[in-house]
Amino acid sequence: MNNKLQQFLQENTKFDPRAAQIVCMRHGWCDYEKHTFAAIGKVFGISGTRVSQIQQKAFRVLRHPARRATMPPELARKIYEWEKK
Repeated sequence: MNNKLQQFLQENTKFDPRAAQIVCMRHGWCDYEKHTFAAIGKVFGISGTRVSQIQQKAFRVLRHPARRATMPPELARKIYEWEKK
């Protein structure tokens, strides 16, 4: 994931800063390798269920119209693809 996307995620997730890292790891945007909820949970010392909750909250924040208007197009596309699943 390029620095512009990572910076946008970190600036626009208004809660725990690890949320941006969790979203990146889950979808392979950081290291181009998708990780399971359980694997991410081990990295952060939390349960896989908690990882899922953090991801869901991060996407709720990012889907807000005010943030979506300023979102880099490639991130908007990725979030749109995730929402369709």
